Parts: sequence; structure tokens; C-alpha cells
Amino acid sequence: MNDVMLAYGSIILGTLINGFAALLLKRGAKDFKLRALLHNRFVISGFCLYLFSTAFFVSAMKSLPLSIVYPLSSLSYVWVVVLSCFALGEHVGMNKWIGLTIILLGIMLLSNW
Repeated sequence: MNDVMLAYGSIILGTLINGFAALLLKRGAKDFKLRALLHNRFVISGFCLYLFSTAFFVSAMKSLPLSIVYPLSSLSYVWVVVLSCFALGEHVGMNKWIGLTIILLGIMLLSNW
């Protein structure tokens, strides 16, 4: 497997981890109190996952230009909507699906896929 394919895989995995981090922060927001931040395991876990996902983006930057890596990070928006739909039971209307399709088309154009 060459470095470029590994970089694309890192971005996809990093954005998926980002999506799960957002779910944890959403769960932690239910019980969020600024004074008790260090005791909210969901918020702390979400922050840790965000930090972990950053490592995947940094590794991808080693093999790909920033002008490709950064737009690909918008895959996180897609993951968050899909995960919110299935994990949280949030309603995803037609406008959101159209928006996600536009994001995916933009990623394809910017990444030369």
C-alpha cells in the first residue's frame, strides 16, 4: 500500500473518529456544568477522541498537500449527520441529505477523485 492511499485512509478514519467524538460531546452536554468539566466522562472522552483524530490528519499531511487534506476533513460533517440519525434517532430531512450530497461532490472535486 503506498503512502498516498494510506493518507486517504487516515483521513477517512480520522473523520469517523471525529464523528464519534461529536456524539460523546452531545451526550456530555446533557449533564454539562463548567465547574464539573473534569468529572464529565463523556466530554473528556470526546475531547480525547478529537485529539486522537488529529493524529490521523497530521499523518495524512505528510503525504498529501494541505489543500487536499483540509477539504477532506469536511467528511466529518457527513459522519456526524449519519451517526446522529442512527445513534441518536435524530431526524434527517431531505435538505440535509441534499447538503451532504453537495459536500461529498465538493470533496470529490477538490480531491481530484
